[in-house]
Amino acid sequence: MNKTLYAILGVADNASPADIQRAYEEKLAALQPGDEMVATALREAWNILGNPERRQRYDASLRNTRAAANAVVYEEVPASNRWPLYLLVVAVIAGGGWFITHKSKKPAQAAQITQADAALTADPGNAGQNQPGQTSTSPASHSGPMSAEALFAQASNSIVRVNVLAAGGTPLKIGSGIVIGPGRVITNCHVTNGGAGIRVKIGNSQLDASVSIADEKHDLCQLSVSGLGAPAVSVGRSSGLRVGQKVYAIGSPMGLDLTISDGMISSLRETPDGSVIQTTAPVSPGSSGGGLFDENGTLVGVITFQSSQGQNLNFAIPAEWINTMSPSSAQDGRPSDAIGRGDSPASPDNTSALLGSWHCFDPIGGTGMELTFADNSIFSGSINHRPFSGYYALRGKVLTLGNISVQVEDMSPSRMVLITSQGFRLACTH
Repeated sequence: MNKTLYAILGVADNASPADIQRAYEEKLAALQPGDEMVATALREAWNILGNPERRQRYDASLRNTRAAANAVVYEEVPASNRWPLYLLVVAVIAGGGWFITHKSKKPAQAAQITQADAALTADPGNAGQNQPGQTSTSPASHSGPMSAEALFAQASNSIVRVNVLAAGGTPLKIGSGIVIGPGRVITNCHVTNGGAGIRVKIGNSQLDASVSIADEKHDLCQLSVSGLGAPAVSVGRSSGLRVGQKVYAIGSPMGLDLTISDGMISSLRETPDGSVIQTTAPVSPGSSGGGLFDENGTLVGVITFQSSQGQNLNFAIPAEWINTMSPSSAQDGRPSDAIGRGDSPASPDNTSALLGSWHCFDPIGGTGMELTFADNSIFSGSINHRPFSGYYALRGKVLTLGNISVQVEDMSPSRMVLITSQGFRLACTH
């Protein structure tokens, strides 16, 4: 099991603030030259446990960890600055959870995707019931439960497949999406991250898309899709949900468009921002970003991740987070120039703050990284003692290291926090 921050400092969970500070100072003073990774882990533990508010949120996450009988491993959601959600997902998924984006890693799979789509420039005039260009209308409201057939007939008009493409237009991974308005689709950010292009498949048509809002905090990305006129879903709230309530999931598992499955809400995992929904409705790779609907056809969740350790352990983030998405992490589809605090570099091309050597460590996952940035745009370093090097660039909140891209959560002259595409949080010191 991964160490807790308390274990890193060698104190009990109920240690007093004075005991935590004393343990931190003693362990830091006892370090030998060359123990930079251990020093980074200690500083990160102190950064959380030495702050009453951060410690309170971290303690809440530990309680969720110990309450979860089936823990899973947090893999892809960007952690950003949301310790409650980050650590809840680590807790709920600590033994084998994974995000349900379908990555076409095998050539045969890629061929199947290409063949199934025929061509990514299909004629919009051949679209079926979800033909782009339709007048956008909200679904009719219902006063009582709908049959599965009626619900699917209504909700399926608002569900799309999200094709993420690599350079050159080759298929990279598949996810699902939900239409929330004219030309607007919601999906998970872990679906869109790492691709060179995005196309939304609705009916028989493929439409180019781009990220207009990236709320990494909640793993929600809004896509702008020109020409999309499919009806929008009715967005509900998780506050009225009940454990045992029947729900339906609709998405594109394994690239199979408009697949519906039913189940019930098996638990509501509380976070400060809302209830993460645990459901028995079956989902598979490719379902990420799809919709979870109640019996009235109202969207109550966005399918995001599942556990591979056990059966029917699937999770959706609450639908109301769509209405509170923060545009701070994207402007018109471009990364914001601001990085972390106000004293951080503001220019997207300003890499002077990176120059020199950085020692990075993930105290939760145990990943270590050494980085040295030169002023000729070349870096060198190692990940868990495996050397790598190449060119680097800093564009807004995105730091590119060769063919690897990471998000910069926080940056100051002496400290930097990086989030990998797998969700690892690396704390770096100069």
